[in-house]
Amino acid sequence: MSQQRPARKLPSLLLDPTEETVRRRCRDPINVEGLLLFIQANLACWARLS
Repeated sequence: MSQQRPARKLPSLLLDPTEETVRRRCRDPINVEGLLLFIQANLACWARLS
């Protein structure tokens, strides 16, 4: 536990997917295709892990 890093430096994949989606919407509300690709990539990873 001595090597904990600030949350802001963690890769986005370790964040809550819904939280990351909300943040991206706030930054660029028009980038819907990017959001869909992001969600599809996460679903593919989860499918492989399960």
